[in-house]
Amino acid sequence: MGYRWTKKLLGQYVDGHKRSDVVHYCQTVFLPAWAKLDYRTRLWTMDNQEIVNEALMSGQILVIWFHDECTFYANDQ
Repeated sequence: MGYRWTKKLLGQYVDGHKRSDVVHYCQTVFLPAWAKLDYRTRLWTMDNQEIVNEALMSGQILVIWFHDECTFYANDQ
């Protein structure tokens, strides 16, 4: 089938995050949507102390899960 082990010359996976269409989407769609949700998330100081958010007292807290592709890259093969 033509499969063989090779060493990638370019290093880590690059997802094209600097392409003009990706930058435009991030700035005009993703970041404004994120800003609308931000008031419902919990915040911490650099000393790991929670910042009291009065807006969360009367509503539900929004928990955002992150996906870090670097974790998967480190464990390939």
